[in-house]
Amino acid sequence: MKKTGFTNLQLKVLLFVVVVLSFVGFQNINRPNQAIGLGINGHPVSQVAYSNSMGVNYAEQINLLQSAGAQWYRFDLAVSATALTPIPIFGKKFTIPTANNGQNFEQLDLLLALAQAKGIQLLPVLIPNIDRTDQSPAGLKTIYNKSLSAAYNFVSRYKNSIHVWELSNEEDNNCLISYPGAGNGDQISDYNIYTDPIVKGKNGNPTPTSVNSYLVTWAVLKGLSDGVHQADPTALRIIDFAGWLHTEFLQLLQQTDPNNNPPLYTPVPYDIVGVHWYGGMGEITCPGQSLPCTPPIQHFNVIQRIQTITSGKPMWMTETNYTPIVSDPGANITAEEAYLPTTLQTYLNSPATYPFQNVFVYELLDEPALANPNFPNDHADQAQMGLYQDTLSSTGHTTVGAPKPAYLSVQKLFYGK
Repeated sequence: MKKTGFTNLQLKVLLFVVVVLSFVGFQNINRPNQAIGLGINGHPVSQVAYSNSMGVNYAEQINLLQSAGAQWYRFDLAVSATALTPIPIFGKKFTIPTANNGQNFEQLDLLLALAQAKGIQLLPVLIPNIDRTDQSPAGLKTIYNKSLSAAYNFVSRYKNSIHVWELSNEEDNNCLISYPGAGNGDQISDYNIYTDPIVKGKNGNPTPTSVNSYLVTWAVLKGLSDGVHQADPTALRIIDFAGWLHTEFLQLLQQTDPNNNPPLYTPVPYDIVGVHWYGGMGEITCPGQSLPCTPPIQHFNVIQRIQTITSGKPMWMTETNYTPIVSDPGANITAEEAYLPTTLQTYLNSPATYPFQNVFVYELLDEPALANPNFPNDHADQAQMGLYQDTLSSTGHTTVGAPKPAYLSVQKLFYGK
């Protein structure tokens, strides 16, 4: 029988090629002015539509990502959950297996293996599920230590396979003062720095929601940042913000507390700015307006402001899509197709104006469970943001349906099909 295996020399050559290609592919994420890479968001370890057992299985998710031309899969990862929580759907209860506080890695191991086989890189968003209510010095130290430990546990395990980690999600919203007439997030005074948890607004008006202080946000982000780099000094860390005019949050991240000695907060080290931007915010170079940006400009160019504040840190747009219309599937499909392909094409055509190294569409699949009144955290506005339609059965299982026009348009832009 003819031998079909590789010779030792062939194996060495193949290994060299694989290592070189992997190194080049990883280096591209830090190289400016390259073609924008495509990423897509999902929730494979946290939401029913993406559950490997109850939803669209992991292998199919990875195939859909590859078919779209995506290079990255961004997803939320609870890194300090202590137990699985049953989620009621149509009056029934089931559990979604999750990667669980460094003790249960099976789901993430499976997702990683499938992604690697298809050339997809994972971007986990580390979400520390910890008590944030104690703002005393001891409480802040506990928040910091738990965040550090949670990040360290996961990064230590996956440092040879996952090289970029996002530190929590939209932490600016957790310390932004919110009441009628409050600021837009472009001034330091728009953020609750020291007071926890309720902030009184102007003229004594209370805020409509509880607002944590920046001290809590700082303890979370500093802990995650330090934990990632203690586990893997070569890893890249992303800190994102929720878009609109919340740019002064990035300034806060660079500051040392000027009012206390010793300071209650210090700069948070990170490597990449994560930008979240949705259609309802307008054009990112002139928020609240659309292209062309016709004077008078209402606000400021958010990209230029970020570049100034961060001294030119690399930028990834880790969330973008249209702004959904609640409970109107037909209108949402039309709105997504009208916004997403045109916007992505604009970014691709003008890399100097839109210097995003990667752009991540939110999200891969519709999430019909979020529109169900039995779901504990109703986010109906996010139920129809997927690039793919799907169906939720009476037993709580989700099956994938047809691609939306926006998926086909994105596929054509990034995959040439």
